[in-house]
Amino acid sequence: MFVEGYELPYFGYHTLLESCVLPRGIKTTLEDSEWETGLCESDSLKTLVLPEGLKIVDGFYSCPNLTDLHLPENLEVIGYKAFRGCKGITYIHIPKSVESLMGCSFSNCCIQLNDVDEENPHFTSVDGVIYTKDLSKLVAFSSNYSYNDYVVLETTKVIGYGAFMYSQIEHVELPLSLVSIEFGAFGGCSIVSIDIPCRVQEIADRAFAFCHNLKSITLPDGLRDIPDELFIGCKNLRAL
Repeated sequence: MFVEGYELPYFGYHTLLESCVLPRGIKTTLEDSEWETGLCESDSLKTLVLPEGLKIVDGFYSCPNLTDLHLPENLEVIGYKAFRGCKGITYIHIPKSVESLMGCSFSNCCIQLNDVDEENPHFTSVDGVIYTKDLSKLVAFSSNYSYNDYVVLETTKVIGYGAFMYSQIEHVELPLSLVSIEFGAFGGCSIVSIDIPCRVQEIADRAFAFCHNLKSITLPDGLRDIPDELFIGCKNLRAL
């Protein structure tokens, strides 16, 4: 099937489909006015075939049995709700053409190691964790990381949007170089305690939202303000 035009037309909910081959000719899986496809929140979907030539993929979140996924070459953007909550995904390869992605793009999956094409000029994988090429920003942590502890690279200045979202990590050591933590960076993850380095001046909204296991956190003296809903849902937090 060939669809003329840039966008995949919204085709309603098809949550009983087990396999879907998207049509050739589209450049994005979402219309401008939509934020989901007709296949999101499907318990049946197992295989999704994305066409070559696709530039933007988004809107396939919460498909827990989706396991067969290949990102096409020349893909440029992986949206923030692309495959969130697709627990059947255990491995992903980021093509060399991708120039935009977020940690929440694959949050709450079961990925142990994120893989990035060595020729990608924007991102790199360090022990399965995605950083920007210059190692200044941690972009996406492996949602099902093999260990309970992780030490962020000392070159890191920014923890990205949703970087650790819904990951199973319990302890994260942040570097003294860190200056900023973006929206939802640790949202819903399993951290128990964390110390925010002294140089951090900006923490975005919901950075630690719904961290149910979080018991203590140390905030820096230079923090400009406490953002909205920073600790919403942190029911076990006892010490600041």
